[in-house]
Amino acid sequence: MRMEPTWHTYWVNPGDSGIPPSIEWKLPPGWKAGPILWPTPEKLEQGGLVSYGYEHEALLLIRLTPPANAEPGSSADLKGLVSWLICQRGCVPASEQVEVKVSLGTETANQDWSARLNGAEAVLPAPATAELSARIQGHSIVLNVASTQTTSGAGASFYPLDETVEPAAPQPVSETKAGFQVDLKISQFANGKIIRLRGLLVPPKGVKLGDRPGAVVVDIPVNPGGEKSR
Repeated sequence: MRMEPTWHTYWVNPGDSGIPPSIEWKLPPGWKAGPILWPTPEKLEQGGLVSYGYEHEALLLIRLTPPANAEPGSSADLKGLVSWLICQRGCVPASEQVEVKVSLGTETANQDWSARLNGAEAVLPAPATAELSARIQGHSIVLNVASTQTTSGAGASFYPLDETVEPAAPQPVSETKAGFQVDLKISQFANGKIIRLRGLLVPPKGVKLGDRPGAVVVDIPVNPGGEKSR
């Protein structure tokens, strides 16, 4: 998706406003489409609201799998209805039918897209290798990060995958003996008991919390208080 300057679209959790892009597939029998693999979003602030999304360009990857009995040399028509919301001061909903014919067993890479697809896959959020834990403290979720590279954690930010965390609230970062912690204000829309913290943690510049630079995936239990969750 390429956007005109000052326009944006949204991440899987749009934050305070917005709707994420989606696709309704019409695939041949036996074909399967995986979920959208979302790149790390940006924090978009406007009028006191904070949304999570993309400006300029976003390449959203989806893995398509043919049936196990597909014959090499056969072809398939892959179709889908893509829907999205593009916003500036106001928003415009849009949709478009997309279609491509693929030949199975073809080894020649598409020279126009191969490098871009590989590059987009290489910067997707990675599983965390750092030790993470979370606990409830007052009206916040405290995310603890064990890091041998930094203790200040300055510049770290968290993007929640659901409505557990208030998007527009500050995220104070403080030093701990083992690394740093991020205080996340619980959202007013959080329903019931919070048992897991899910989202992306963007580390401070130059710090790796996964096997490559960039955001890491957070999906950990939340301790209701006291000792850290394991």
